[in-house]
Amino acid sequence: MPIYESSPPEIDFLSSPSGCAFKFDGKIFLFLPKILGLFSVEGQNENAEMELLEKSNFIGDFLHSVEKLFQLDASKKIEKYWQNQNGKISALNLNLTDKCNLACIYCYAKGGNYDRINKELSAEDALKAFNSAIDCRDESRDFRVEFFGGEPLLNFEAIKQVIEKQKQLATHLNEKEIINRISTNLTEINPEIIDLFSKSKMIISVSFDGTAEFQNRQRPFKDGSGSHEKIFSNLKLLREKCPDNIIVARITVLHQEDKLYEVIEQISQTEIFDYVSLYPAALSAQHSTEIENKPQGNFSETLNNEFLKISQNYKKLLSGKRFKGILELNRFCQNILTGTAAANHCRAGAGYFTFSPDESIHPCHRLVGDPNWDLKAFSTLAGQSRNRLRDWRLPVNARAGCRECLIRFFCGGGCKQEAFITSGSLLGHSTQICSFSRLLFKSAIRICLQLDEVVEKKLVEFFRMSEKLFVFCGQPLIKLERKEEFENPISIRFEDQVFYLKPVKIDFSND
Repeated sequence: MPIYESSPPEIDFLSSPSGCAFKFDGKIFLFLPKILGLFSVEGQNENAEMELLEKSNFIGDFLHSVEKLFQLDASKKIEKYWQNQNGKISALNLNLTDKCNLACIYCYAKGGNYDRINKELSAEDALKAFNSAIDCRDESRDFRVEFFGGEPLLNFEAIKQVIEKQKQLATHLNEKEIINRISTNLTEINPEIIDLFSKSKMIISVSFDGTAEFQNRQRPFKDGSGSHEKIFSNLKLLREKCPDNIIVARITVLHQEDKLYEVIEQISQTEIFDYVSLYPAALSAQHSTEIENKPQGNFSETLNNEFLKISQNYKKLLSGKRFKGILELNRFCQNILTGTAAANHCRAGAGYFTFSPDESIHPCHRLVGDPNWDLKAFSTLAGQSRNRLRDWRLPVNARAGCRECLIRFFCGGGCKQEAFITSGSLLGHSTQICSFSRLLFKSAIRICLQLDEVVEKKLVEFFRMSEKLFVFCGQPLIKLERKEEFENPISIRFEDQVFYLKPVKIDFSND
């Protein structure tokens, strides 16, 4: 497979409300959002499919005809999903401290205190919050605890006590698990921390922007000195002592946009990280002179090209023993290849809540400290689901600007907190998130059309673990059960020609 040093060939989409058609590597493909289906197209007569694509005025009618072949409809599945939700808690984010020893230039938490909270969460209050959330838990799924901050390891005692409490509950969870995850800069580490990580099977998300050049520029210590050397040293020690823990590099994209492929490649080669989680900096909330002149809408052509380069060379990136890819990009591949639709962008306000040192409860960790969003008590969440939490639980088709978007069942309408900051409404839009979602979609299409044994194996590993990895803050997924419709190629007659549609898929249900 060639390594593209510049932008690989672009995919040119011809779209309609029913889907899109495009040419890739000399072949014609269709994507139908209704069933998240990707198909290759072949005509009964030679070059018939090429002629169809060239007659762009026919594409809409053809896609509509194909769409009518399928009874499945993601919209109906998602509506039914929300009708059956019970208002229970499936994930608790513990905001452990306002303290942080880094000075990340794009920090939406304003250094850890969100400009509102100046207090550490006591171990006693952390336990009370955990117990209250467990009492209101959704017994149909695993329960997740997120240790957050500030820098959560600066309040290690609270983490210890919550983990210890979990051991007492192990026999009362009806075969469900408690999954622990921490978002840390990993500047603080010692044998006790390492031992707890190992025994609790902690998923460790490390704030790490890649090379020393970008880590030191974007995530320096508060005295201005670089953090890369210390964090990378701690990472190597952690991987040595915790060979079975999942470690994720949480990359915020800002200054490294013209070297993003190089950054991902270097991370993949360390044999430390299982995944990268990659997200653009939420610039609309920032004030640093470092970033005030960066664009806040569509991404630069440079970043688009870097992302396409990543997707074109995914096999190379995934060729090592450990690294299994970019979480967000893998999720979009999962949507396409297994027929899973996003019921919402995330689980915030719909099962996922944040508890803070001032004893407030918020539907999203990015709203910490805002009294307008304080939900007061876990026991009242079910009752608030029809008023204050209503918009958090509205599906993507309820958002006017999303209803005919091709990728609405991938992004779920995008981050509602960022929409709120950008537009003043949870049901509005952030142009940056829409641009990022489109970039993920086009990149995922490339990966799905170039599957080989290496990439397929790593993707299947991700698919099996994805619910535990809390991609897009626990994005709820709906399985469309496409097996019968996707069993064999499908034929359709259109404009006096017969066309054959062959689905692009991975079936790992019996592996």
